[in-house]
Amino acid sequence: MPTVSILPAAGRPQLPKAEFEALIAPYGIDLAEYPLVVAGIRGFFAADGATPGNERNIYDDALFLYAPAHDLYAGFNGNTDPSKFRPGAGRQEGSRGIASLNPGAWFSYHFDMHRGKAAAYEAICQRAAPVTVTRDGTPPYPDSGWFGINIHRGGNYSTSSEGCQTIPPQQWGDFITAAQDAGRALFKSELRRRVIPYVLIDAAAIAAEASAPLAGAAPPKRNPTRRELADAFLRGTIRPTLQQLGLWSTAAEQLLLGTALAESGLTERVQWGGGPARGLFQMEPATHDDIWANFLRYRTPLATAIRALAGPAATPSAALMEQNDAYACAMARAHYLRVRAALPPAGDQAGMAAYWKAHYNTPGGKGTVAHYDAAWQSAYA
Repeated sequence: MPTVSILPAAGRPQLPKAEFEALIAPYGIDLAEYPLVVAGIRGFFAADGATPGNERNIYDDALFLYAPAHDLYAGFNGNTDPSKFRPGAGRQEGSRGIASLNPGAWFSYHFDMHRGKAAAYEAICQRAAPVTVTRDGTPPYPDSGWFGINIHRGGNYSTSSEGCQTIPPQQWGDFITAAQDAGRALFKSELRRRVIPYVLIDAAAIAAEASAPLAGAAPPKRNPTRRELADAFLRGTIRPTLQQLGLWSTAAEQLLLGTALAESGLTERVQWGGGPARGLFQMEPATHDDIWANFLRYRTPLATAIRALAGPAATPSAALMEQNDAYACAMARAHYLRVRAALPPAGDQAGMAAYWKAHYNTPGGKGTVAHYDAAWQSAYA
C-alpha cells in the first residue's frame, strides 16, 4: 500500500514570518498571556494535489508553531481535515456526520495525552474549551462541543483523522519536541494547564477576501476561572477516562473531581513543600505501587485498561501521574475501588467530602472535610 503523499515534494511549508504574523494579527492574540500559538492553514498546498483545491486524507495543509519570546517559528506539513467523508445527522455518537473544525481562533488547547486506537502519547489536545465544527450531512451542519479535536500524529497510510489536526509521522517528533521545549521554558510548572490558542485559517478564504478581516472567536483576556478549569477537567479527562475503564457514573466523576480540587486545586502536580505526592490527585508513590502490587495484579482486565492509558511505558510508574492526567485519574479511581463502602449518591457533596477524608486523605491526613468543601466551593459556589 503506498504511503500518503506529503506535499510539496520539496519539503516543509515556507512562509515568511512577517506574512505569518500578518495572518494571525486580526485575531488579537495577547502574546504576553498566550506566548505559544499553533496555527493551521487549510489548503496551503492545494494547487499541488490530485485535484484543484483542498483535499481529504492528504497532507496538503500546513501547521506552524509560533513563540516569539522563545525565538520559535517553524512550519510543518499537516492535515486539518478528516481522512474520510461520512455523512450523518444530529449530534449523537454513531449517527452524526464526521467533523471538520471551523476556521477561527480556538482557545481550547493545552498539552495532554492523546488517546487514540494505539497507546496514549503526548500531544496538544482540545481540553480547555468547546470548539465548533461542520459535520458531513445533507446539508452539512454546525455542531459545538467537546469533541477531542486534537493536534496529533498522523499515519503513513492515512492522515488518521476523524476531525483532528494531524502531522505526518516523519515530522511529528520535531513538532511535539519543539512545542514542549517552548512550553517548558514559557510555562514551567503550569505546562499542562496553560491554554495554547490554535488558529485555523482557510487559504481559499484568504485568496478570496484578502482585504477582509479573518473571522474568529474573540480571545479571552484572562486565564480560565477555577470553574472553567474544573469543567474542562471533568469533561476532557475524568469522564472519558472512566468511560474507557467501564467505571463511569455521575457519583464517581463528582468524587474524582472533588478529590482533584481538594488535593491539588487542579494546579499542583508535585506536592507543595517537596513532598512525594504526584499528579493532580496528589497520590504518593507508595500508594501507587501498592495498588499495582496488591489490587490490580488480581484484576487483569482493569490493569490492562489502565496500562493502555499509561501509554508506551513498559512499567507504569508514580512519576507518570505528574504528566498523564488520564493515568492519574485511573489510579485514583482504582484507589477508591478498594473501599468496601459504596460511593455517596451523586450530588451529596457532604457525603463526598466525608468519603474523601475517610478513604483518600485518611483519618491521619492533614486534610479536613471543611477543606474539601472549600475546594469544591472555589469552583462551584
